[in-house]
Order: sequence, then structure tokens, then C-alpha cells
Amino acid sequence: MPISLISSVARIIFIGSLLQTSIADVVAPLSITILNTAVTNCDIPISTSISANKTSLDILYDTSKSNGTTPDVLAWTDSTNATETVCTVCTTFKWPSGLYGLITSIDYGYYHRLDEGLLEQVASIITMNNGTSEEYFDFSYIYGDTNTAVTALTHSTQANNSEALLLDFTKPSESVCVQTAFRMYNRVGVVGASGEISRKSVFSMNVNFAWQALKPTRR
Repeated sequence: MPISLISSVARIIFIGSLLQTSIADVVAPLSITILNTAVTNCDIPISTSISANKTSLDILYDTSKSNGTTPDVLAWTDSTNATETVCTVCTTFKWPSGLYGLITSIDYGYYHRLDEGLLEQVASIITMNNGTSEEYFDFSYIYGDTNTAVTALTHSTQANNSEALLLDFTKPSESVCVQTAFRMYNRVGVVGASGEISRKSVFSMNVNFAWQALKPTRR
């Protein structure tokens, strides 16, 4: 093979490897600092942090820390009585200049149990700019059946179904408020069924970010 052709092939392979590397690399700020977190509307022990790769705000609802004066479950029903929880978690954070962020989806990971005939709902809305900007997400619905009658870990990703909220690095900081409702519904005609969401365990939520250098065009 001529040397010039070998050189061309080598360059193509090298460029291709660079493209693969750039596609695989996660674009994210070098650091994100949480300045403040405030919880309203509920008594559940809640903590916030930024993921190691800086691509999500992680919120933990820890009912295992109940001391008898705070709930040890996020939602519960026995077909006759029911409890639900609605929490609002507002977090202010900042990051070095250079990247804009979009809130793209929410992940839920938690233990639950629900008998056949019950319906479980976890629903989140995110607001910014003192409530003037909102982003909606698909609600998580799970119907009880024989597979859900024992306590088990479940995971789901809820895509946004409205325009993604913008995280703007030109501001001194950004604040997001995540309001989440945890509910158990008893379907018509069902008696003696019980279910619960995250009893004495940790419900993990990841508010996922996508970062980019160029400011997105808003509709």
C-alpha cells in the first residue's frame, strides 16, 4: 500500500477515534455548589446533593430516619384509609461559567408494595423564577398485580412533557423547586387490599441535566 494511502487511512482512523471519544464524553461543569435547600409542606427527612458526574440534582427522601414524630412511609392505604405526601424541595446552586443546562427528565428509585386492585402515583413538577416558569413530567403510574404484592425495588425515568427549563450560567445562581406527590388509590370495588411507597427506606430522585456551550433557542 502506498505511503500516502497509509497516511490517509491513519488520519481517518485517528479522527474517527476522536469523534467517538467526544461523543462518549459527558459535557458538564467541573463543579456545582449547592448554596441552600429548603423543604416545605412535609416532615420527611430530605437531603440534596449533586451527582459525581454533575449531571443531576439528587434528592433523597429517607423515611428510615423517622423518630415517631415524622412519617415512616410516603404513601399508604388499606382500602379503607389512606395517607399521601406532597413535598416541595427548593435548591439553590451555582457553577462555573461557560455551560447552559436543560432539565430533561426525572429518575425515581424506591421500594414499594401494592396489592392487586390498587394504583400507585408519583408525580413531579419543577418550577423556577419564583414559580413563573414550570416544567411538567410524565407521571409514574403502577397498577397492583401479583408481581407487586411483595416489597420490591422499582425504578423509572419520567421524561419531560413540556419545554425544558433553562439553567443559565450568566446568573449568580439558579433555584429549582421540585414538588412531588406520592399517592395510593383504591380502585372501585376493591376491598382488603393494601399498599405502600417507601416505608422505612430511601426514595431516591434524580433531576437530570443536559449541559451545552450554546444557549438553547427558546420557543
